[in-house]
Formats: sequence, C-alpha cells, structure tokens
Amino acid sequence: LAEPVAMALVNKGFALGELRRSSEAIATYDEVVRRFGDGQDPALDKQVAMSLFNRGATLWDLGRFDEAIATYEEVNLRFGDREEPGLASVMARALHNKGATLRALGRSEEAIATYEDVARRFAGRQEPAFAEPLAKALVNKGLILGELKRSDEAIEAYDEVLRLFGDRNEPELG
Repeated sequence: LAEPVAMALVNKGFALGELRRSSEAIATYDEVVRRFGDGQDPALDKQVAMSLFNRGATLWDLGRFDEAIATYEEVNLRFGDREEPGLASVMARALHNKGATLRALGRSEEAIATYEDVARRFAGRQEPAFAEPLAKALVNKGLILGELKRSDEAIEAYDEVLRLFGDRNEPELG
C-alpha cells in the first residue's frame, strides 16, 4: 500500500498548495521524501520526485528562490541518472524550473548552462512529456541570450526549437 499512500500525500500537498497553505504543503512533501525517499522501491521514486518538484515550486511561490534551487538540485542528485520516462520527465521540468529561478535571480550564465543541460539530456527523447520543458528551456535560453545582446546565439537557440518541434503539433507547443 506504500504507492497509494505516497500518491495520496503528493496530492494532499498539491491541494494544500492550491489553498495557499504553503507551509503545510511543504511539510507534506517532506513527509513523502522522509517516508519513501530511501530508493528501495522504484515504484515510489516518481512520487518522491514529484514531491521534491512540487516543494521547489511552492518555495518559488514563497520567494524562497535559493531553497527552490536546492530542491530542484536534489531532484537531479537523486534521479538525474534515471531514464524511466516518468522520472526523467520530472527531472526535465525540475531543471527547467531551476533555470527559470536562476534567471529570476539575475544569474544568467547559470540559467543558460541549466537550459543547455536540459537540451543535452532530453533533446533525443521523443515522448510528449519532454517536449514542453525542452522547448521552454530553449526559448528561455534564447531570451536570456537576447537580453545579453548575444543575438547570434539566441537565434541558434530558437532554430533548435524549430528543428526539434517545428513539425510537431502537441497543444503544449502551440
């Protein structure tokens, strides 16, 4: 019954976040990691990854950017070498959010490097779950490069989006 319990906790944390009960949401996500984060059961790893991802997003909403970055990095440390689509798609979204957080803090070069990491890791994945975080990472990379007056590099980032997704028609890419 561990998997439904973990899922219930993740969903409870999300619901608490929707109610703006952020500290309770974070505590619930932390409970998932505490109870199921030992890596002994691969079926629970996605719930742990989702808890960490949601924790990072909650911290972002609270303006606790450094903690959000650390949480997204924890997703990478725990699951960065995993290839299962469910885990890897959470990883892609966590890296994208880390890049967005770094950008919000004015740490442009670190954000660019993070977005390049998303592209390096996930550009070859054809599953739809990877399309949105990858496309957003490349567009955001282009935006930052444009802000830095590195227009030729920005164009390359945008061309990469077109190369990877120009013929695809998922709603997330529209």
